Amino acid sequence: MKFDLTKYEIKKNIILNATYKCIFRQGITGISMRSIAKEAKVNQPTLHYYFKSRENLLTEFIRAFFARCLNDITKFLKPSDPPDKKLHAILEAGKNHVLKEKERYMVFAEIWSLAIKNPPMQKIFINHYMELYKLVDTIIEEGIQKGVFNDIEKNVVSVFFITFIEGTGLLKHMRKNFPDINKQFDIFTRTLKRMLFKR
Repeated sequence: MKFDLTKYEIKKNIILNATYKCIFRQGITGISMRSIAKEAKVNQPTLHYYFKSRENLLTEFIRAFFARCLNDITKFLKPSDPPDKKLHAILEAGKNHVLKEKERYMVFAEIWSLAIKNPPMQKIFINHYMELYKLVDTIIEEGIQKGVFNDIEKNVVSVFFITFIEGTGLLKHMRKNFPDINKQFDIFTRTLKRMLFKR
């Protein structure tokens, strides 16, 4: 038997997008297979055909969510760019998300809270961070090898780098009077340069 994979994937994406909207509106603990089916405009048996259970659906959703986040970062990187320009591109992508992606940050916070309580979800969450850290680590290592950056503990810097972007985004969308984002990123960029660049 042959399946129309394109049609299959399109339907799955419709359901995953509906899951995103439901999490944003209701919170991750408030959603059900019924509410997602209603949002996706499919019946529940169809939902169970594509995703056997709520746990399975959330697992696939989280993987797809993080894959999109990583793609949105890496699409700004050019292999031919010097390492400092690559780091700047990631920072700019991060700032853009902080300024324009309130919905995504709220969904991200919901996923984060679920991962803390759910060991299988923790693994997906940690794997995502390992990919992000590896991306930044590789760029920093390239800068060290080319003599542009100081020979520093890249693992610490990558955690510092990612935590700043995501933490700033979460705080920005939780506080009404958060300081100017452009100024915050400028301060962070200057601090990062003092750490990385050889004098």
